[in-house]
Amino acid sequence: MKTSKAQVSAYDFIIAMTLFLFMFITLHSIWAGNFNATVENQMRTQTQESGYKALEVLVKSSGYPLDWETDPNNAEVIGLAKRKNILDNDKVEAFKNMGLVNYELSKNLLGLEIFDYRFEMDALEDINDFVVGADLPSDKEIYSTTRVVNYKGAEAVAQIYVF
Repeated sequence: MKTSKAQVSAYDFIIAMTLFLFMFITLHSIWAGNFNATVENQMRTQTQESGYKALEVLVKSSGYPLDWETDPNNAEVIGLAKRKNILDNDKVEAFKNMGLVNYELSKNLLGLEIFDYRFEMDALEDINDFVVGADLPSDKEIYSTTRVVNYKGAEAVAQIYVF
């Protein structure tokens, strides 16, 4: 069989296409893996930051309006503090009730719309311990943030889990 210059045989074309497809599929797989890892990392970071911000607002601010605990349905921001890291008992009670009665509202007011949360207070006296929010799942990653606060005149540990 005689071929002229600049002619490609079917065999050469098949080899070239096979190599091209192999390289394309390999590069596509690498890109897809990196993209998925980036998306997961961004979601993880967003979850951690949301939990950190929610706890900061809870223990360092009084919320808005300042007397939100008198009518929790009109609250715009939940804050539990009289002063930084010193919790107001009335605000804590209103938050506990809100978490039981209207969990979705409490999530939104904490800025955790797309996440679930669990807030735990571990006080020096066990009678002052409490939990607000959802049960911790076994099938999701859970991120927590902790602060030491003054609750009912004693040191306590406030911890929020976001998932």
